[in-house]
Order: sequence, then C-alpha cells, then structure tokens
Amino acid sequence: MQLQQLIYVLEVAKVGSMNKAAQNLFISQPNLSSSIANLEKELGIYIFNRTSRGVEVTQDGKVLIKYARSILGQVNHLKSIYSDEESKEEIAVLEVSQSKSLYLSEAICKIYNTTPQALKVTMNIAPLSDVIKNVYDTKSELGFIVLSKLQKNIMNKRLKGSKLEFTSLQKSKVCVVVGRNSPLAERSSIRLQELLDYIFIDYLDESSSPLKYSADLSEIWSDSPKQTLYVNDLESLRNLLHSLPSYSFDLLMNKPYLEEKELVCIALEEQIEVIAGYIMRRNEILSPKAEELIKEVTKYYGYNKKL
Repeated sequence: MQLQQLIYVLEVAKVGSMNKAAQNLFISQPNLSSSIANLEKELGIYIFNRTSRGVEVTQDGKVLIKYARSILGQVNHLKSIYSDEESKEEIAVLEVSQSKSLYLSEAICKIYNTTPQALKVTMNIAPLSDVIKNVYDTKSELGFIVLSKLQKNIMNKRLKGSKLEFTSLQKSKVCVVVGRNSPLAERSSIRLQELLDYIFIDYLDESSSPLKYSADLSEIWSDSPKQTLYVNDLESLRNLLHSLPSYSFDLLMNKPYLEEKELVCIALEEQIEVIAGYIMRRNEILSPKAEELIKEVTKYYGYNKKL
C-alpha cells in the first residue's frame, strides 16, 4: 500500500468519477484505475462499485476512506513539523458540515491565523439530516449540529446503528431574533402566540424548498405563522429582519454574534431548550486541524460532554 494510492481513493470518492479524478490528479484514467485495482487486490476488498453514472463507495471503501483521511492528515502534520522549507509544506484540509444555527467563523479565523502552512477549509451549511449523512459518507470529518429533546432521543438510536457519536458542547434556549427597529425590539421576553401576526423569515439552503423543508428551530410551535418568507442566504435574512415587521429564531448562546449584526434577541417565555454539539465517526483519529477546531469551538460554546 502506498500513500499515493490513498490520495487517489479520496479524490475518486470526492468527485464520484474516475475520469474527473484523473483530471484533477493530472494522471491518465487507466493509470488511476490500475492503481486503485492493485490496492483493492492487495486488501482483498472492493473500494468502489462501478456504475454507468460513475462510481459509488462500498461499505469496505467507507472504512478505508475513514482511515485514509486520518493517515494522510497525520502524515501532512508530520511534514509540516519537520519541514523548514515553506515550498515543501502540504496543504492542510478541514472539511466540516454544520447546521445553519451555529456560527463557527470566529473559530475558523483563529485556526487560519495560527496555521503557518496553507489551509483549505470547506464549510457546508446543511439541514440536520444532510450533516449526518456527510459525516457518515466521509464527505465531512465533523458535523456541528443543534438538537431538540425529541431529535436527541431519535439521534441516540440512529447513531448506534451508523457508528457515529455525538458530543454536546452547550445547552441553549431558543430565542426570537428581530431587527433593532422592530416594534418588538424593546421586549425582554415574548410568547409564541404573540408572533403570529408578524412575518416569519426562515433560512433555506439551496437544496431545500418550502415544500420539503424541515427546520432545526422553526418546528417549535403548534400554530403556523400567517406569513412566511424563505431566503437562501443569511445576509438576506438579516436585511429583511431590519426592513420588515418580522422575526426569526436562533439560539440564545449566539447573542454576542447576533448583536454584532445589530440584531436583537428576545427570550421565549416557553423556555424551549436545545443542545449544540458535534458528530464524528466513532473510534476515528481526527486530523490535527479537526482537533484544533473542536478546541476553539469548545472555548466559544462551553463544555464538552459525550451523550
């Protein structure tokens, strides 16, 4: 087994195509296929299923990819420690998925500022189910999520079957978010029933639609709002909150970040509690940058406790 073969496997898994991976790796497609076939023969497994639409990772392949990420991450870390020449340093890679209600920008900035080598970070904002799938399919090393009590119970059962684990960072209350000029801005607390006459603004990622959308924080009431606007970027959401008699939901623990955006957090009298944390593949050795991100996010959000 060669490290280059592991690099080839990760690239094919990432793009889902031998031809596209070969182009990205600057090698011929026959040489790429031959190298992966030799690795499959050496290990006695099939890493990919070849289909008319490309390739799909097998269950054995998913296990291999999990360890390949860890091995290559450790190798790159060792190279960065013992290499004095900047030109020899490898690019560190950090791939993370997250719920839309978590703000990791401060932690990411700290990692960038303290990383002497080149760093490539992929942050995928997605619904809860997609965050879990991305971690399970090894597309993301970590998934930062928010769970309600009901979701937590369901999650515990689901994780046992998928070989993932959830670590909590902090419990938080759901709050109402409005613009600073909103007629609600001076309120210290509010009931859900009082919001029904205002416009509810919710954030959708590009793959979602109002018909199939299942929000992390918006499914907390028994009565539906009279008017709802869906936006697919956070900047539009903030602008609408400032311009319309409207509101959205967020987490009380995000209050400092929201106030920087000149938004006002109002406590919900219903006291709805959620848990913020992250998921990872069980028993996997994380890359150095993933461990660093967890440390920075833990500083921001509080404690660290496995459920």
